[in-house]
Amino acid sequence: MSGPGGIGKTRLALRLLTAMAAEFPDRVWFVELADLRQPDLVISRVAAVLGVSEEPGRPLLETMADVLRRRRLLLALDNCEHLIDACADITRQLLASSPGLRLVITSREPLRVAGEAVRRVPPLSAMSVTTSGGAKTGSQDEAVRLFAARAAAAWWNEGYALGTRAAIAARAGKLREAEQLASASVIIMRRIDQRWGVARVLLGLADLARLRGQPGEAHDHYVEALPVLEEIGARPEIARCLAGLGRVALDLGAVEQARRHLTRSLKLSQATGTRIGVARGIEALATLAVREKQPERAVQLAAAAAALRESAGVPPLPPARIETYLASARHLGEPAVARIWAQGLTLSSEAAVALAVDARPSKTADGDARALTIVEDAE
Repeated sequence: MSGPGGIGKTRLALRLLTAMAAEFPDRVWFVELADLRQPDLVISRVAAVLGVSEEPGRPLLETMADVLRRRRLLLALDNCEHLIDACADITRQLLASSPGLRLVITSREPLRVAGEAVRRVPPLSAMSVTTSGGAKTGSQDEAVRLFAARAAAAWWNEGYALGTRAAIAARAGKLREAEQLASASVIIMRRIDQRWGVARVLLGLADLARLRGQPGEAHDHYVEALPVLEEIGARPEIARCLAGLGRVALDLGAVEQARRHLTRSLKLSQATGTRIGVARGIEALATLAVREKQPERAVQLAAAAAALRESAGVPPLPPARIETYLASARHLGEPAVARIWAQGLTLSSEAAVALAVDARPSKTADGDARALTIVEDAE
């Protein structure tokens, strides 16, 4: 959709997304680019909206292409005129690798990519037509509705920025600052009824609560976020949420619930092609195997997770964590431990996932399961 600034392209794009939502099983998505000034950040903005997490050592666009290859969705990029080259490049690559993807672009000028159909947008009315009952109220005027939509977009940008700052603070170990920023982001997202934004920030708050040793608070945040993520079909984030619920269950000794959540998370990461999610899921189930006194299985899974991390070019498992798995099997003797570790290193990704989700009888009690909300598999 092309036309001068302020003509109503965003308004029309939002109407189009609403009208066509039922035709796309993986939903419609809207990415606002007006506030972005750096072309190299376009891909990060799109990934954040779609819920695609970056994998260390792998181009984000490649990860996104893998995820979208399996989806049928409609994606709108709004206000592309100052980022034409970056938007055109992303459009070409995603369309080439994602047969189920359709794009709506709003810009003052076309992207000029293959297959682009340009629609010129006529001006919106400055004042509604007067009816026999007099002039319509301001809330009914197209210009006023456009102003309201842009005000909501500004709040979205503020909430998104706060969430990003919270994530940066958390990575730097500034947990209190991260919590304050994330809480402020949630307030803004709730104010504009942006449930997707609320769910993403809740995941961050849940992770922070786990780091602070507050599993009950973490559990509540994960449980609140999960239905929203499932409603919009954000599968990578659903996998992250389920993994968090599984780890909380492990923290509280609820082994069977941990197994259910971690298994669902791992299968979803595998289905979406998120390699770091697969590696982390296998390692989480290795921790479960230690808890269930299955040392051989734990060592094999930990080795497989280490191999997957290396193949994906992401940081290795910390030595202290590896030692936890090895120590659980030391009673078998060092030669046996070395042999089991070597076997795990040779497992393919598919074989490692199959081993990880192969449920075994638990040798421990299910702990404080009553303290947790059971989130059943909706599949």
